[in-house]
Amino acid sequence: MSLDALIERLDDERASVRRLAAMDMKACLATGDRDAALGAMISRLERGESDEKTALGLIRALGTARHEPARPILRRLHDTRETPVRIAHAAILAHDEIEVAAR
Repeated sequence: MSLDALIERLDDERASVRRLAAMDMKACLATGDRDAALGAMISRLERGESDEKTALGLIRALGTARHEPARPILRRLHDTRETPVRIAHAAILAHDEIEVAAR
């Protein structure tokens, strides 16, 4: 599947489609246009992901990729009071994983 199709699936109204797209995006990091895929993940989180499993998948992928530009959104997710606990926890873990890798 093309990266453009995956990015389009991240915007689907159905949570199950977005969840699968997040998993496919993570796999795409090793084979596709890494910067575009990571940018699409950040963009989805910035627009607000309502499905917890999708958000967790995106956050974990960003942390695993150690993508420095993701740190501000990850910090914001952690610091925002309305963020669900599991998402906030995953966000700070991913943020710290990126920070440690940058040292």
